[in-house]
Amino acid sequence: MLHAGYVHNIKLTKRMFTSDRALLETLLAAYWENGGTQAMISVVDRDELERAMRDPEKYSHLMVRVGGYSARFVDLPPDIQRDILQRTLY
Repeated sequence: MLHAGYVHNIKLTKRMFTSDRALLETLLAAYWENGGTQAMISVVDRDELERAMRDPEKYSHLMVRVGGYSARFVDLPPDIQRDILQRTLY
């Protein structure tokens, strides 16, 4: 059973919203059925983050979670960008 009132950070790939959509729906249904109250869902794509670091003017729309707040990836200092990239799933 999940603890009521907690926010759970969940990182998913873009594939979960396309070819694995049924799996995503099952995952979220189980989350809510087992007491999930709030979820912070992030969709991560390591390749896209790397492209944004190389060509930031094309990725001003890219938002990421940083320590409890959201920020434009390209506006973050390079060391923070690298840290986010290192924590991103392959």
